[in-house]
Amino acid sequence: MATILLRGSTSAMLDDTERAIDNGVSTVKTLVRNGKVIAGAGATELYLGNQIQKFAKEQPGLDQYAVENFGKSFEVIPRTLAENAGLSAETVLADMYSKTVESSAFGIDVGDGEVKNAMENSIFDSWETKSWAMKLSFDVVITILRVDQIIMAKPSGGPNMDQAARRPDGYDM
Repeated sequence: MATILLRGSTSAMLDDTERAIDNGVSTVKTLVRNGKVIAGAGATELYLGNQIQKFAKEQPGLDQYAVENFGKSFEVIPRTLAENAGLSAETVLADMYSKTVESSAFGIDVGDGEVKNAMENSIFDSWETKSWAMKLSFDVVITILRVDQIIMAKPSGGPNMDQAARRPDGYDM
């Protein structure tokens, strides 16, 4: 048990510091429960997104478009890491994609802006946190696709266009 006293010049700064400490404590609790780690620095997301995009090419019709865009959405993590570090996101992503052929563990080291093997450089993410994030993202996508399929399956309930285009006296407009 410990007490942490925080001081700051603004309430916003105190809120941010409190949130950072809370995140750190939660991370330690998660790692104590399950010590498994995976490659961090956006490496896991880029690899999974790349695999999903490859899988999309095998899908027929509109499913291919939806699956491919879902795979592209995984780029948001390495892109955000690069932009927050003041780096060119496009350059970093291109470098990561080229090195992902060698290994799935290449991510962005924001300390020096280089794309490195995250596992060799001790840049890790918690397995439990990452697995829950993936489960929840897949659930959201499946829910959205189901709603979309329901909407597309039902005929529209608008007015009959043949009747709407006629004047009251029976002549076409």
